[in-house]
Amino acid sequence: MLINLIDQTGWTCIECRKTKHTHRCKLQSVVERLIDQLADVYISLAYVKGEINELKLKLSVKLDTEGYTESTSASHQADENIEMCLATCAEMMSPVCH
Repeated sequence: MLINLIDQTGWTCIECRKTKHTHRCKLQSVVERLIDQLADVYISLAYVKGEINELKLKLSVKLDTEGYTESTSASHQADENIEMCLATCAEMMSPVCH
């Protein structure tokens, strides 16, 4: 009878409560560390994206000044690949932050 009452009420012993609290604190600490690391990744990704945009601009200026038109489609394809990669990375990280 007592076991049924314990099961129905969700009662736990003091030692189990302490263990649960300790595990929850450790988990919270790990999650906070993960959030910090993810923020660092976002900053790095923004920096890389800025660098890529700068390189694309330099390439575009160089191609315009030298009169190259053959490389434009290859450059455009590379741009699309880079954008797709960055979008995929952002999608993979988004759910973790919400």
